[in-house]
Amino acid sequence: MGRYFLQSNKLAQAEKSFLRAANSHELDSPLLELGDVYLRTKRSKDAVAAYRAALKIDSNNMFAQYGLGVALAAAGQRDEALKRSKDG
Repeated sequence: MGRYFLQSNKLAQAEKSFLRAANSHELDSPLLELGDVYLRTKRSKDAVAAYRAALKIDSNNMFAQYGLGVALAAAGQRDEALKRSKDG
């Protein structure tokens, strides 16, 4: 349901849906989607937290790594974003 809301640009509903999913499962995908919602709503610090939480579940998730880099840059933490891109 969250993806439908996200694609329909109903970001508040998407956020609620992904939060419910993230709190009820130990999966990284709702956290990735939540990070995307936060980026689209200019909440870069929340996006950083969501992507970091996804990486705690799966540290090799390339989507979470990429999202974290984008969110860090958007949050003004360009040095950390650049370091992450060089580290892998």
